[in-house]
Amino acid sequence: MSVMECAPVSYKVPEFVIKEIAEIAFNPGIILIGGPVGCGKTNTINFFLSEVKDRPTFTSRFIFRIDSRAMLAAGKSVKVAVDELLLKNDGKILLVVIDDVYEPNAITAALALANKGHTVVGVSESASCNSMLGVLAGALAGTKDSEKTFVLKEILTHLNLLIQQPSHCPPEYNYLHLSSERKQILISLLGQQGLNYFFRESLSALLEVA
Repeated sequence: MSVMECAPVSYKVPEFVIKEIAEIAFNPGIILIGGPVGCGKTNTINFFLSEVKDRPTFTSRFIFRIDSRAMLAAGKSVKVAVDELLLKNDGKILLVVIDDVYEPNAITAALALANKGHTVVGVSESASCNSMLGVLAGALAGTKDSEKTFVLKEILTHLNLLIQQPSHCPPEYNYLHLSSERKQILISLLGQQGLNYFFRESLSALLEVA
């Protein structure tokens, strides 16, 4: 099935990454994990889920995983699948992992879940944090900068954590923990300086290496 309850397996991931994700996973919003093919994105997700699923504060969460690429190949809509999840689990707090989140219906579904107070972990192939956000905005908005800017602001409003995994998976991960203050700085820069400046300067300037 394309939508399933997760059965995570263990994998060695830097402790600070798991701690960062675990702390934020209890908040509504979006966590994005990107990186090149084969860098270990899926293993990071699986290990994170295996770490948090038995914590007392996490037992009220209902975890599901959606493979948007498989659903697209089968002619199914991620948005429809998410709508069904919300209907079947009305009143419950969900954590939904969406693989290949760059598909337009998947991005729309992630934003809908975040708007309703749920947590979304989106996984995407990407070369950098900037390129990941650019791909997501472009997939949903098309080529117009004004539309991309609108979509980026919407994503940033809900984005809690952005992790870019390197190809060789060393102990250091590039990540951006979006506190409310930093999120507002990014949104302000996007509005004042425009899309090109945002991708060229502002996000890179705020990127941390943990």
